[in-house]
Amino acid sequence: MEANEFAARRYLASANTGEAIDEGIMLIVAGVAIGLIVQIANNTAEK
Repeated sequence: MEANEFAARRYLASANTGEAIDEGIMLIVAGVAIGLIVQIANNTAEK
């Protein structure tokens, strides 16, 4: 268990792998949301 925590701190820059997964999911969700907003803005600007 300590080896996993050490590897997470060293390679993922987070306290544990669960925290790294949570941060990754939040970044993906934020990217999708920003993409949708840009698509909506582009569609409304063309009309």
